[in-house]
Amino acid sequence: MADNIQDYYKRCIYRIHSNIIDIRAPVIAGTQNTVFFVETPWEKFVVKFNDEELIRKNLGAARLFARNDIPVPDLHIGSVRDRWYETYPILNGDTLYEKIGNGMPEHRIKRIYNHVINNFAKMDEISPRALAPYECKYVHQMAAHHIKNSNGKLLAAVFKPMVWALNAGRERNMGVFHSDITPKNIVVDDRDNITFLDMDSIVICNRNFALGAMATKYQSLGLDITELFDLCDKKLSTPINRGRVAAMANINNFGKYLLWRQSQSKKR
Repeated sequence: MADNIQDYYKRCIYRIHSNIIDIRAPVIAGTQNTVFFVETPWEKFVVKFNDEELIRKNLGAARLFARNDIPVPDLHIGSVRDRWYETYPILNGDTLYEKIGNGMPEHRIKRIYNHVINNFAKMDEISPRALAPYECKYVHQMAAHHIKNSNGKLLAAVFKPMVWALNAGRERNMGVFHSDITPKNIVVDDRDNITFLDMDSIVICNRNFALGAMATKYQSLGLDITELFDLCDKKLSTPINRGRVAAMANINNFGKYLLWRQSQSKKR
């Protein structure tokens, strides 16, 4: 059992499930460091602790995607010791990030992104009203929540209106999208079927913003962004604004770099 997990979270997890064999944190932890892999004699599952309003939105978002045939984990939620959590069975396969690290060839990576865009097209058909009952449903709210936890309240206050401004635009471009489609948030099985992770990132946002976040990582893999744009134009019901998506990708990349540099300086 990992020694780097706070006793508080261990006690919470032991209240969620008895007969635990092992509890481990991910090798590459997220910004909040509240995700854990848990093993019992009968099953392996993920537990993620979060704020109640995000947990409730995540359950609603996961069910919404599942109803629209978009692959997400079978999410369940609950509370223990006044902390809310979501949990789901560990999925078969590895993240696309791990697959690429293990040498996945370029043609298979592109095939995965073809599956991703097929599902993005389904997201493009979902009305923002579907998340209306939930708090913390907009991308600027989610961004501020995560930045506050990893970089502090000051930067959260700075970046929140910036993300809101980036998402301003025509109503027809607003929808319910996964706003952080990255190789670390895509699980791929042996048949190249995919499942999206990180329900926090299912939010109401501008589709150009969501595509920009995806394009940022696509470029970082050394792939041609125009191929991704061509694929989008084939799959989506209306053409994308390539210039705006490219600008979003650059802004998103620069903003994440600044936040990463600030978080690293805090650790020194």
